[in-house]
Amino acid sequence: MKPPEVLSEKPRARALIVYYGVALSIICLSGIGVIAAWTWREESAVDFRVPLIGLVGGICILAFIGYIHLEMISAVYAITETSAHARWGLLVKHDESIQLGAVRSIKVSQGLVQRMFKLGDVILYTTSSDILVLRDLDHPSEKKEMIWELVQSEAARRKTHYVSDR
Repeated sequence: MKPPEVLSEKPRARALIVYYGVALSIICLSGIGVIAAWTWREESAVDFRVPLIGLVGGICILAFIGYIHLEMISAVYAITETSAHARWGLLVKHDESIQLGAVRSIKVSQGLVQRMFKLGDVILYTTSSDILVLRDLDHPSEKKEMIWELVQSEAARRKTHYVSDR
């Protein structure tokens, strides 16, 4: 029987708004540059292919960010009373699980854009040097505290179970 989930989360993609904005700005500016260079090609010393490279580069950046966004949508994190699970991936599927009794520390990491949107990564480190990263969670400090309480209760349960076996 599968233990009930205490926490079921999906990463939040709202921090990608900044990256979408940058990519779209590059595309728009490069598109304007292509049109301007093509229109004034006799008077201009700029070849229309130079801004065209920027346009193609901006589209590639947009496609990469779109892929990351789709991969984030497919991700699912679940925390039960005894374990933590993460599933993600579009082309390559990943499924990782760790036992909460093996967690030795938990860290919250927030980049500048994540802080702007109150997001962060919760990183679980285990005694066997495994790492489980729960990316772009809302209010990561609260999630860290909740997971740490589950880790402590699982450690106490295991200790009681271990002592009673003797």
